[in-house]
Amino acid sequence: MKEPQFFALEEETIKKYISWYFDLFKDDTKKSVLIDASTFYLSSERACLNIRKYIKNPRFVVIIRDPVKRAFSGHLHMKKKIPAYDKRTFEDIVKTVRKRFEDNAENLPEVENAFLKESLKDGSVQPYLDRHYLKNQYDAPFDSSFEDPRWLFKYFAESQYHRNIERLISIFGEHSGKSDFI
Repeated sequence: MKEPQFFALEEETIKKYISWYFDLFKDDTKKSVLIDASTFYLSSERACLNIRKYIKNPRFVVIIRDPVKRAFSGHLHMKKKIPAYDKRTFEDIVKTVRKRFEDNAENLPEVENAFLKESLKDGSVQPYLDRHYLKNQYDAPFDSSFEDPRWLFKYFAESQYHRNIERLISIFGEHSGKSDFI
């Protein structure tokens, strides 16, 4: 299943619609492994906590790429959609984030998030994971309410894998017997 991002929703929604989620896999029920390829789960503390609560013995496959190539690829992904959800050039994003990071000495996610808020305000970035995302993608009978609908545009913060993997391990444990890391 490609990116339903279901466990990044509010717990009340998950509790109410968990059977809808499992129905997404109904054609795969004879398989011993069901795969939900939601990229936001790695970044989302809420998703990790919800997975821990609702999925028995989850297993995670984390594929990492060169962080710079991942950041650029993420930008291209949002730019190539029709209409383009990110109208900024990658060069401008890099220049702005780099200058602010050097000037303020804040951490990179804070700098990128501040720039993203401005970009949403001036219209150069359009919301993508809006309340209709799951209705449009999977014919969900409910509105989406994601923990952070802007995460797709956080090209540099999302490329800092260590932060996300450390959180994943802190929630599930490295060798807890509750989950496996491949």
